[in-house]
Amino acid sequence: MLATVPEYVLRKAIIESGHGRLLGLASVGAVVDKPPEFRARRLSSPRLTSLVKDLFTAEVEARLKYLVESGLPLHTKDAIEKVMDEYHNIFHVDCQEAEAAIQEKVEDASLEVKMTLEDGMEEIKELVEEHLHKLADEHEIFDGKANLELDSLRCWFVKFARTLIFEKQSGQVPGRDLARCTSI
Repeated sequence: MLATVPEYVLRKAIIESGHGRLLGLASVGAVVDKPPEFRARRLSSPRLTSLVKDLFTAEVEARLKYLVESGLPLHTKDAIEKVMDEYHNIFHVDCQEAEAAIQEKVEDASLEVKMTLEDGMEEIKELVEEHLHKLADEHEIFDGKANLELDSLRCWFVKFARTLIFEKQSGQVPGRDLARCTSI
C-alpha cells in the first residue's frame, strides 16, 4: 500500500513525526534533538496523528483517482480478480469450517440433552416404582385395617340385631353372643 504513495510524502511524514534521522537523507537542520518526553508528546499528539492521516488519505485518494481516470492496466485488473478469488476461496473454506464446528457443537449439545433426558426419565421411573411399592404396602395395611373395622362393624350390627330380636321376644340381654363378638 505504501508503494503507491509518493516518496516525498513519506519523507515529509517521517520528518514531521520526529524520526527524520532514520532517513539519513534529511538535513541536519530538519531534525532537531529534543528531550525524549517532548518527542513522546509529539508522537502521541492527536494533531500529528490527524495530520499524517489526512496527508496519507489525500495522497491515496489522489493516486486512486489518477489510476481510475487513466484506466487500470489489465494486469492490475487480473491481479485484483485473482486476489478476490483467493479471498473468496479462503472465506468459503473458513465458512465451511465454522459451519462444521457449529454443527459439531450442536450435535454434542443434542447428545448431552438426550443423555440428560434419559437419565431424568430413568430417575422418574425409579421414583414412580418406589412410590407404587409404597402405595401397595400402604394399601395392604389399609386393606387389613379396613377388614378389621368391617368385621368389628359386622359384629356390632349382628349384636345389635340380636339384641333387638331378643328384647322383642323376651326382654333380656344375651351374654353369650356378646362375649363371642368381642373376642373376634
